[in-house]
Amino acid sequence: MTQQTVVLVDGSGYLYRAFHALPPLTNTEGKPTGAIYGVMNMLSRLDQDYRDSKIVVVFDPPGPTKRHQIFSEYKANRSKMPDDLALQIEPLHRLIKAKGYPLCVVPEQEADDVIGTLARLYVDQGHSVVICTGDKDFAQLVCDDIVLLDTMRNRLLDVSGVQDKFGVRPDQIIDYLALVGDASDNIPGVMKVGPKTAVKWLNEYASLEGVVENSGSISGKVGEYLRSSLEDLPLYRSLVTICQHVELPFDWSQLHRSPQDVDVVSSSYEDLGFKTWLKELKQNEPVFEKDCHIIQSLAELKEVCSSFLPNQAVGLAFFEEKHVDCAGKSVIKALSLSQEDMVYTVFCWQQKDNTNCLALDDVMMVFRDVLFGRYDLILQDCKVLLKQLVLLSISVPLRIYDLSVMAYGIQGPGRIGIEDLYQSYCDALLPSRDDVLGKGAKRLAFVDIACQVCANLLGKEALALQQIYAALSVKFWQNESVCFSIYRDVDGPLIEVLSEMEIRGVLLDVALLKEQSEKITTRLSELNQEAINLAGEDFNPASVKQLKYILFEKLGLPVLDKTPKGDPSTSEAVLSELSERFELPKILLEIRTLSKLKSTYVDALPTMTYQNRIYCSFLQTITATGRLSCQNPNLQNIPIRTEEGRAVRKAFVAPSGFKLVSFDYSQIELRIMAHISKDPCLMDAFLTGKDVHNSTAGELFSMDVDDVGEAERRVAKTINFGLIYGMSAFGLAKQLGVDRQMAQAYIDRYFHRYPGVKSYMERVREQATTDGYVETVLGRRIFLPDINHQKVSVKKAAQRSAINAPMQGTAAELIKLAMIRVHQLLKDYKDSCYLIIQVHDELVFEIREDMLALLLPKIRDIMCQVVNLDVPLLVNEKVGDNWGEMG
Repeated sequence: MTQQTVVLVDGSGYLYRAFHALPPLTNTEGKPTGAIYGVMNMLSRLDQDYRDSKIVVVFDPPGPTKRHQIFSEYKANRSKMPDDLALQIEPLHRLIKAKGYPLCVVPEQEADDVIGTLARLYVDQGHSVVICTGDKDFAQLVCDDIVLLDTMRNRLLDVSGVQDKFGVRPDQIIDYLALVGDASDNIPGVMKVGPKTAVKWLNEYASLEGVVENSGSISGKVGEYLRSSLEDLPLYRSLVTICQHVELPFDWSQLHRSPQDVDVVSSSYEDLGFKTWLKELKQNEPVFEKDCHIIQSLAELKEVCSSFLPNQAVGLAFFEEKHVDCAGKSVIKALSLSQEDMVYTVFCWQQKDNTNCLALDDVMMVFRDVLFGRYDLILQDCKVLLKQLVLLSISVPLRIYDLSVMAYGIQGPGRIGIEDLYQSYCDALLPSRDDVLGKGAKRLAFVDIACQVCANLLGKEALALQQIYAALSVKFWQNESVCFSIYRDVDGPLIEVLSEMEIRGVLLDVALLKEQSEKITTRLSELNQEAINLAGEDFNPASVKQLKYILFEKLGLPVLDKTPKGDPSTSEAVLSELSERFELPKILLEIRTLSKLKSTYVDALPTMTYQNRIYCSFLQTITATGRLSCQNPNLQNIPIRTEEGRAVRKAFVAPSGFKLVSFDYSQIELRIMAHISKDPCLMDAFLTGKDVHNSTAGELFSMDVDDVGEAERRVAKTINFGLIYGMSAFGLAKQLGVDRQMAQAYIDRYFHRYPGVKSYMERVREQATTDGYVETVLGRRIFLPDINHQKVSVKKAAQRSAINAPMQGTAAELIKLAMIRVHQLLKDYKDSCYLIIQVHDELVFEIREDMLALLLPKIRDIMCQVVNLDVPLLVNEKVGDNWGEMG
């Protein structure tokens, strides 16, 4: 047998340590993966550090071991293994085996004893052994041929290292542990004997036997405790001794590394969400071998586009960089076209090694004349292209497909970039732009990218788009599926609408925001001084450290919650609760609110304008329910419950000769609840035009609807909206400021009045638990990965989402359909009306003043008739010179 270094890994020890040391990572289905990641990362480091060594991984068996037979209280203080850890053992074992590591689990024998036995056997054969562990018990095995390695602390312990760390030699460690005990294993040791005392005795008397022989001369209480433990010390010594003669049920000499099972490793990485490791595992398969052809002239571009086979998909990838200009668009600097194995790149921006480029507008005209409408044009994020077409007044081609939006309709948000889709649908890896061009500050600007490198990168992406489309289409179009109809009727057409909204932008009154900034600055100065006066000393309200001292140490306010590190929390929820009894937290909340408003909107918005217009982005693949998101800036989150927040909206103004008009669906989610639940009383309220909140209040408080006051209506409104968000009695009690019993009584009366709503909630929870998703009225699936989560709190949150998601998702689809149909209407009224903002259930338009009388009823009718529900849709409209007038 060839002499070598053998690394014995305490797998169970590292599994626990990784579980508690690392963040609670999960895969896309919500299953825990953090401990697996930690152990596999450690094994990967061992592979690098001990390239020519044998690595063997040892785990504890399930159930009791030999030590439990000799001491029934062994490890009795340990709680049951956390479910999130237990779930990771089987997939970890599977992955370790698939990676080719020998894995040892011996029934009824702890990993410590198996490792001790293997260490002795390997040393007897002339090998040196490294035991990879953080367990101090293994220090007893250290000798000239055995060392300990703690990878988490990057610490190697040899004989002198053990002496330095523990104060005793390795051969004294067993006696040391018997004296001090081991709290983690529930081994008592001698009462009041800690490491210092044990080291002192062993240095003086050499061994446990020596300590026992001289126990009568050891004075004080500690001597008494020692003498009272003499009968138990042999048991403690036995329990802490690692056995090196375990009978192994396998041939230890055959513990060799085997070739990894690439398929199992690959599927494990994919299931666990270890994307980077999966990328390293798979070989990057080049989409084409030769350099991509670069088109040199418009004539050549026309010839290439004309040569494509009819009725075949064409992949179109582009390189764009953000430029703030009057259109709020990105600039396309290069494009690649592909069909089958034909790939071509066009440059529209100069590079250091390429000055021969074509004007982008001319390229778009060629596309219009030769390409559009004749082929299925496949892109990712085609909004960038559509904006260019809008600016050139080129009609959007009918056969254009955005793969990310298509995939979103199938699987919801997340992992829908081109690399993710290529991996998912083509089972191959695509080189990322980050890999080729670098990241962050090191990323190459377009001008510095070598021409052929850029062409090849885009060419591979264009071919990948074409291949993804072919694979995805099988799943997407089959049997006129719901995914097909949602893309055809909703998500696909919406891209053009959003493109035009982003091109138009919103007019901003920058001077008004400057005035608001000055007012907020003055108010913040006043509030800061009030806070200092109440605190009795100068402090910075933005400093969490200073705030904790003032609130909880100096003023002695009650600690309502703590941070993960155990410090008193100063979160908004804590300050809100404290503000009900104390003045300073109330002022601190106002300081925070105003500071955030000032930095996020009042001061930031003017810096984001071009010629006094602001251009935000509307994203349709971010949320699980299908709602649109808004960013740069986010107009959906401007607070409107405070006077200062409403004032920000006043800065969004109408151009000269126009008015801003807001159309807002009334009680849309309650109406959708009535449609879905078919509850007769709820439907009747909407069908007869009753005030649904007054109707609910009348039932809750056993009073005539005409006698319902504001207080009763507020309670009913809170319940109506709270229950469709799955609110519990606890949450309702907090909202209403009543006790839990009263809140539960309200809920019981509500469900007595609306039994169909209760049936719907029970039905949808059960269906979601079984299927893992819920559906909108149009059939879009909203996935709930945590619906069967092990943690009760996480599961209940998912159940609440299951109740509301169909309504929120349906409301999102209604507003999208309204946007699409209004957009079609406005094509006949160009330059007279523009859709500029969408915020959940609200659409905001710029409408020419002389067209208001004509267009308002047309838009209102479209929105009210967009979908036939069992109850009518109602739209409120408001007209003003600024958005704030419509609050």
